[in-house]
Amino acid sequence: MTIDELFERFINYKVSQGLRERTLQDHKKLYRYFRDWLQQKIPNPKVGDITRDTVQTYITYMAQDIVQFEGHKFSPAKYAPEAKVGLSPMTINIRLRALKCFLRYGYDNGYFEENPITGIRLFKTDEDEIGAFSEQQVQKLLKASDKRTYAGFRDYTLMTLLLDTGLRISEALSITNEMVDCNARLITLSGKVTKNRKLRQVPISQETAKLLKQLQQENGHFFNTDRPEYIFLTAFGDPLTPNIFSRRLKQYARKGKISGVRVSPHTFRHTFAKYYILNGGDPFSLQNILGHSTMDMVRKYVQMYSEDVKIQHNKYSPLKRLNK
Repeated sequence: MTIDELFERFINYKVSQGLRERTLQDHKKLYRYFRDWLQQKIPNPKVGDITRDTVQTYITYMAQDIVQFEGHKFSPAKYAPEAKVGLSPMTINIRLRALKCFLRYGYDNGYFEENPITGIRLFKTDEDEIGAFSEQQVQKLLKASDKRTYAGFRDYTLMTLLLDTGLRISEALSITNEMVDCNARLITLSGKVTKNRKLRQVPISQETAKLLKQLQQENGHFFNTDRPEYIFLTAFGDPLTPNIFSRRLKQYARKGKISGVRVSPHTFRHTFAKYYILNGGDPFSLQNILGHSTMDMVRKYVQMYSEDVKIQHNKYSPLKRLNK
């Protein structure tokens, strides 16, 4: 059996488990990285060609030999004097987790005589710094969108929603008109769009509700229809995608001359969590709003901004007021 044939069986198994299309596509993409590397060494590789040594050699290649963005049409290596070699530990771990999942399936189902991932461990990584926008950077991003245009007003509304709720970009762009109750100021996310597949209700502010209602009306006028299914649409009436919005965010960042922070949709989620904590929100309600299944990530937010919390405490402690 070829390694491609085994991978096809693996994907069919994952489909039968009910994995979402996005997760399946991630498995396929990460497998191609491994398969393309292996193909250079062994034409049409078979299952028997995969051993523990093969996996270790692949890890060494990712850490020491691979040229970052090699072959990508927008590769910075085309323009840089010296291309950066070696992937980051975090990127290696992402590829390695997917590979281990695939090979474990092969071993558990009897396709490998010996387990090719025995003793293979993930790379140790430094504690990630959770980046967030400053208040000034948020103002610049909002100001950069031209609300006189449909796309500009749509982006302004989407950024406001992300700041107000901490929604994942995939969740925000999956919102349909039926999910939004502007009068009750509540968004109900079905299990089809949430990461943990659980229904979640997220409150929104009066300002956000007003913007969403206006965008719903704009959609009806702009696309000459009573009510499109989704709220966030392209100029052609198709659902807005994370990639399109990410590119527009980078344009706003350049326009606002924003630097020193990663400008991405997910940074809005971190920004919401940071200011929710600094403004006195409790970790348990934050966990529910963000849709985290455990408190681990919420604890990371609290720890990351502990110094900011101390500053807030010094300002607003009841004891300080009583002493006055």
